[in-house]
Amino acid sequence: MNKQTPLWASVALIITLAVVSGVGAAPAPAPSFPQAVPAAVALAAPPAPAAPVSPDAAPDKLTAGQNPGAYYLDYGDTTLDPNIYPVKGAIRFFSWSDLNDAEDHYLWPALESWVNQRYNIGLSTGIFISPYDGEYNGDIRACPDFVIETPGAMIVFPDGEYINYYAGGENGNFEDEYKSHTTQWTLAGNAQITNAVPGGSWAARLGGTDNAADSITHANMRLPAMPTGSDWPGGRKAELQFQVYVQTTDVTSNADHLYLELVDGAGNVLQQLADITNTSGVVSTWVDTGPIDLSTWVKGWRRFRFRTTTDASSPTTFYVDNVQLRVRHVVPKYWAEPYKNLYRKFVTALGETTRSNQKIDFISIGTGLHGETQPVDIYRRGGIYQQYILNAGLTSSLWVNTVNEITDMYAAAFSQGTLRKKNLLLQFAPFFQYISERKQFTDHAVTRGVGLSTNNLMPELDGAITNDGSGGYDPMIVNQRYNFVPIAWETYANYVCSPVFTYWALFNALDKHGDYLRFDADILTGSMGPANKPAFEWAKHYWGKTALNTPSVWTVMREHRNPTPYCYASNAPSYTYPGSWPSWPQLGNFNFWLYQDDSIPGGKTVPETNDKGADSRYAFNPVNGQSYTSAGLGNCPTTNRYADIFLPNYPNYPCNLEPYNAKLPKLNGQLDTNFYVPYPWDGAGKEAWVVRRTDQATGNPYIWFDIDEQYIDGSLYYAVDITVKYFDIDTDTWSLKYDSSSGEKTAGTVTKTGTKQLKTTVFHITDGRFGNGLASGRADFVIDSRATNGADDGNEWIHMVDVAKLSGWTPTPTPTPTATATNTPTITPTATPSTGRVEGYAFHDANGNSVKETGEVGVAGAVIALKQGTTELTATSGADGFYRFDGVTPGQYLLSEKTPPPGYLASPNSVVIAVGANQTFIWDFGHQLAPTATPTATATYTPTATNTPTATPTATATPTATATYTSTPQPKVMYVPLLLRSAP
Repeated sequence: MNKQTPLWASVALIITLAVVSGVGAAPAPAPSFPQAVPAAVALAAPPAPAAPVSPDAAPDKLTAGQNPGAYYLDYGDTTLDPNIYPVKGAIRFFSWSDLNDAEDHYLWPALESWVNQRYNIGLSTGIFISPYDGEYNGDIRACPDFVIETPGAMIVFPDGEYINYYAGGENGNFEDEYKSHTTQWTLAGNAQITNAVPGGSWAARLGGTDNAADSITHANMRLPAMPTGSDWPGGRKAELQFQVYVQTTDVTSNADHLYLELVDGAGNVLQQLADITNTSGVVSTWVDTGPIDLSTWVKGWRRFRFRTTTDASSPTTFYVDNVQLRVRHVVPKYWAEPYKNLYRKFVTALGETTRSNQKIDFISIGTGLHGETQPVDIYRRGGIYQQYILNAGLTSSLWVNTVNEITDMYAAAFSQGTLRKKNLLLQFAPFFQYISERKQFTDHAVTRGVGLSTNNLMPELDGAITNDGSGGYDPMIVNQRYNFVPIAWETYANYVCSPVFTYWALFNALDKHGDYLRFDADILTGSMGPANKPAFEWAKHYWGKTALNTPSVWTVMREHRNPTPYCYASNAPSYTYPGSWPSWPQLGNFNFWLYQDDSIPGGKTVPETNDKGADSRYAFNPVNGQSYTSAGLGNCPTTNRYADIFLPNYPNYPCNLEPYNAKLPKLNGQLDTNFYVPYPWDGAGKEAWVVRRTDQATGNPYIWFDIDEQYIDGSLYYAVDITVKYFDIDTDTWSLKYDSSSGEKTAGTVTKTGTKQLKTTVFHITDGRFGNGLASGRADFVIDSRATNGADDGNEWIHMVDVAKLSGWTPTPTPTPTATATNTPTITPTATPSTGRVEGYAFHDANGNSVKETGEVGVAGAVIALKQGTTELTATSGADGFYRFDGVTPGQYLLSEKTPPPGYLASPNSVVIAVGANQTFIWDFGHQLAPTATPTATATYTPTATNTPTATPTATATPTATATYTSTPQPKVMYVPLLLRSAP
């Protein structure tokens, strides 16, 4: 059965992932398969369809955790009841300093308390670690003071580079309209925060009455330590400045006072920092005051108070505004040994205390800014922060090495022997200098069994899939990595600012087979929550599922749009278009092991939309009114560059410049004055944002579908439900035809009623073979838009198709009657094994790439473990390094090395595998020599003549990441570890 491989699988970095050959046979071409059931075989009565497996009861592909799903971002005071909201867990940010306040002193109770509280209400948990939080979210305070003071561990930005600790939500300008104008301030006496301010907006007002005793005190705030000795380049460590307006008629010298005071938690004055009186300066105008040097007050929790006293006559009013607590900008010197040594100690301790805690499902690795893979905000202020880091000695290659070293710290800390005890996630979206860094540190992470997380989930992304593997989605999908390591996404309300965006973003995440979604709770609890909840309810059944345990497979009709809309643009149109952003989009549908194929004759579909902003006839720039003649669905304009995995190859991918169809349900809330502002879109019409239709006028009345063979491989007959969501446009008919046990068959015919609404129909099939018996071996079923007599009677508009497997059974052979009395022996088919096999080699991985190559010898004595739940089987490699497990019950297992061979380090090549009946799974374990005084000379590596290793033992590598199934001989599926060479 020659199944179509997902597009992602064709992107091979070193070697084809799966190699098929017969056991005990010489290498041969992949076997061919019959297109129809042999006539001599009659079907037995099918068993009653089994009830669908509860999707939440099915195992997932994760090793340490059992709880893939949606995790809301919890800042310590947010609880979402999983019985009310479709969430699996909560995730919380912890800075390094939250958990480690002094060397060898850890604050685990804070973490454990939060984990236990969430667990007690039915939530799993995940943890973010951050060593540096940037300009707006906590800066170097994420680092413990003892690390900041460690010689050689920090970089101090030049004098004048300060971070305002009273910015934003800290409300130093009293403008926090999102919460309250008094946010973070405690008022006493008759103090007010008011907009009745001379020449300004909101400000604090103190005094103005006789014998006033007013004050405003800011919330307690930690000022971090600063580097010392030769690490300090000079200048102030911290300072405070503000504006004051004195309004008075009192000419008595210094009768009324405004004091600025540093106070302790009880309000006791630690130091008076300023005393402004009714006669000490200019009145009736705003005056900049400060900066006041606070260098002696770093390293500690500090509160600042403005306090007013007035006498009994002619009281003075003091207005205070734009208070800034400015602290010198310091960042970690991530690559320096003093920093790395202390961070490694913390990570090791974190692993020791959490890796066996099953209430915690995953850890997000803390690498750089916000834990992600960039050291600083490289775009901030025209790239000045990036330049400071370059000046300090960081290079692109050094940054990649540092990221990889930190990844290794976590991999070691969260493993016990060779067994990974906790899912780890590298937050890989950003980079330092070059986008190619992304490929290098994600390649490394995957070889260490570390999962990948991208923190930018939206309906789509330009620069998503590229030829060089550095795109935003590439690291997750290349070589079907989602089958080997956890995949995670993160999104916020300003990424999915409409239920339309949320709906399509969830499809996007599952198209990449995501395990975790980390999301802003406001997406479910805020104003969009009721509209978003159904999509989350649906998606929860698919997080972390494989083709072996998913409740169904599906495909959503979709196409890339130009302009590409985003939520977070402010004054300009909220989208990108060619010339304003890189090309390299994801083209085509969102798929979950079900594929729609436009390349089959008669099946070329047309993408359409209810969005005028994607149609060249209507699209315009709302800023200057200029028309967008290249707006459309597909690769628009056709000169836009896209990846070679999308067929037809560049530049021949189609573009529909006129995709808007007024017959589709309206995109409710879209503004006629600006098509690209998604905030008003309330979710009605979201399914029609992209659809595909047949095109009878050009001889394309069909929509062809192919089920991934990992889900249905054609070796059995199946009862399935096929669900089609379509738009009820016009009053013609359409039929669904499928590959049955007796050839092509019609499952049913639908007559439309012209309501123009989204409708759903379910076809219950009891005799499906789905062995690519349609379209000359290329499809499993088809939507035929024609009338039952074959006449063109109108097109069909399809949103989504879903296939749910209910049961399967083996065809039962029956005797063939003969015309004579002579007994004719009944031919008994060779029995199909009901178990599988796991085998491979332990070998000396001389060049360290985890691939067994010519010249790399097998090693004896490696103890390999195959584990499912609490059951563990072991096998020991022989003299040639070969090991084997026979008679393995089909299911999901963890394959790892329990004991390394003598003289070698333990192999890191563990993997979660799915063993099928009549299938051999091949996995090799590479080893490095253990340190010895005298290096051994017996395992000499002989390089091959090519730079790209070739898989053995077969002469022909089949370019697919899926196994081909036959009855005999038993097929082999060889999975090669994904160690990838770094780009130059």
